[in-house]
Amino acid sequence: MSRAGVIGTAGVEPPPQPADRKLKIVREVKPTYTPEAREAKLAGVAKMEILVDENGRVSSAQVLEGPDVFHQAAIDAVRQWEFKPPGRTVKTTVEMVFSLRW
Repeated sequence: MSRAGVIGTAGVEPPPQPADRKLKIVREVKPTYTPEAREAKLAGVAKMEILVDENGRVSSAQVLEGPDVFHQAAIDAVRQWEFKPPGRTVKTTVEMVFSLRW
């Protein structure tokens, strides 16, 4: 599975690759930790299903799995992603890894 990095005090991991390898990410926005997650030193993965429209923009995003505390940050980040226009609407899944390094 693919993974996305996190900015903050977290290290940066390799950029994510969507499950549909035909999609190429051209702009990636990394999720940020909420103060509550950072204070509690929480880590986890948010697995999301996204729809990428024919112009390469994320038109829909929902979290399928992962700690509730990361849901909104993951959605906010992935909605800003841009892909090379696929020419059709594509449904795919991506994972965002939230891992603080102390």
